[in-house]
Amino acid sequence: MRFQNLLLVAFFIISSITTFAQQEPQVVEDEQGSFYIHLVEKGQTLYAISKKYAVEVSAITLANPEIEGNGIKIGQTLRIPVEQVNKKELKKSEVTIVGDTIIHKVVKKETLYSLAKKYELSVEELTAINPSVQEGLKIGTELKIPTSSTQEPQKEEFVLAREDSLQFHIVEPKETMYSLSKLYNISIDSLQLINGGLPDGLKIGAAIRVPKQNPKYELEKQVEKQVADSLAEENWMQTEPFKIGVFLPFYLSKADTADTTVNVSRHASGVYRQSTIALDFYAGTQIAIDSLKQQGLWADIHYFDTENNSDSVRALMAADSMHTFDLFVGPLYKSHFMYVSKFANQFNIPIVSPVKISSKVLLDQPSAVKLYPNEVAHVKAIANYAVNHFADSNLLFLNPGRFNEHDKAELFKKFANQELAKLEKDSILEVSIYTISRSKVLQQVKDSTHYTVAMVSENQAYVSELMTILNDIALSKRGITFTLIGPEKWADFDNIESTYWMNLHVYVTSSTYIDYDLQGTKQFISSFRHQYHTDPQRFAFTGFDATYFAMNQLKDYGPYWLKHVEENKLEGLSQKLDFIQVGAESGFENQGVYIYTIQDYRKIRVQ
Repeated sequence: MRFQNLLLVAFFIISSITTFAQQEPQVVEDEQGSFYIHLVEKGQTLYAISKKYAVEVSAITLANPEIEGNGIKIGQTLRIPVEQVNKKELKKSEVTIVGDTIIHKVVKKETLYSLAKKYELSVEELTAINPSVQEGLKIGTELKIPTSSTQEPQKEEFVLAREDSLQFHIVEPKETMYSLSKLYNISIDSLQLINGGLPDGLKIGAAIRVPKQNPKYELEKQVEKQVADSLAEENWMQTEPFKIGVFLPFYLSKADTADTTVNVSRHASGVYRQSTIALDFYAGTQIAIDSLKQQGLWADIHYFDTENNSDSVRALMAADSMHTFDLFVGPLYKSHFMYVSKFANQFNIPIVSPVKISSKVLLDQPSAVKLYPNEVAHVKAIANYAVNHFADSNLLFLNPGRFNEHDKAELFKKFANQELAKLEKDSILEVSIYTISRSKVLQQVKDSTHYTVAMVSENQAYVSELMTILNDIALSKRGITFTLIGPEKWADFDNIESTYWMNLHVYVTSSTYIDYDLQGTKQFISSFRHQYHTDPQRFAFTGFDATYFAMNQLKDYGPYWLKHVEENKLEGLSQKLDFIQVGAESGFENQGVYIYTIQDYRKIRVQ
């Protein structure tokens, strides 16, 4: 959900029951349009809210995509698109929501039939709920319409708002990221992460999400818990092997063989094509486990075949022994991971996501750990690297001005300006060119000068055209040279000449990087070849890193290892691991991002 420009939210919070009678509610505007802001209260449903604002449920869902499949939460703010509201209906109606009940005040020209039709009831049902109308419908009469009596209760629009582990804080004058982080006992990075990066910074009157807690009480409670946990951790001793579950889509039932054991060879007879990722991952885990057992890991490893089947996952989790596990790794698919994660959270079982997946899987799941960094981490890495290495090299931010990349652009400028302020330098120079051309580029540069161009755009057509133009200028005799810094998506663009990367000194971020010259990498490849008679692919490295990280933490800290996740910054074979907790009641996300360039047709890591 986006939380920018919510300048009137305080009004809605103070007014726990608001009635719009004969007038429109006040409007909040941003680049996406005009919106009413509704604060969700206990007992409310999407259906009731839609009736209050005379708007379709589908319009509310479209304006608030985060509620689709997740429902609404108490304390959440919803954006109600003004253009979709039936303004005639809104002006004449007097509708209030009290818990799960709609209170409708009868106005002129309304009849029992029209109201029953509006709320999708029969006249008999409406009369039964409001027996006073048997004597006649009078202007000013307040009718009660419980949302539980309308339509089908299993539909999403009739599901009651549920409790949320986060609450809203209205930004007051002089408040800063730092002061709020201290007030709510949350890191600045985590505060930004659970609020979409806060690309526009803090604005007075805006509503931001923070952990739900009384700071003073929580501080006392936290100290008590820390003392108790420290004593328990100090006295903890492993008395039985750890139980570790690894969930992978082996598709054993689809293998063209009667043998349902795991065969790692990608070329083995009968191997199902879509299982190769799981087989590579599995092989990497095996090498990590062998290494950790030599270092003292005492564990029983259980592999579960999820296929790509939700029924299979549910059947696996229904087993009586699943709650006795100490660690889960996977599943790889988002929906399966979310299902297993909710189970793991009930029993305080740490669970690790080893693949690219939405950060939303971490919300309200304090036992979840996500190994791949999100987009905000990449934008921050671009900004920090550009400023700290090229601040004195005619650094500029090229912004194509695309609407769908506005938030990333604002985030970049905020991160870059934070780093520039540390160096006591002016704000980043922003150059906006919506349609790229050689003449427009030449208007921004001077002969015999080097320029560093930072970007966050992932628009392939724009970026490839830009590189073609810059390369042409760099090869001319004007003496103009460039350095480009951008996101990892650029590496997937197949229409950019490899020579451009070197001529323009291009740097890109990456969630993964394998240095084949490192001794550890050479040893892993050697072990892999020895055991499986083939070379490891990307997911073999991922399997090794995910397994080694999680099981090593479990080996060193036992059931208390999540307490130490943020303390330990690790370098894997293909991933840099540097975690932050995204909220007091949410999970941990990796912020480790590489930056590399191309020299002599080889990737060279620079950060």
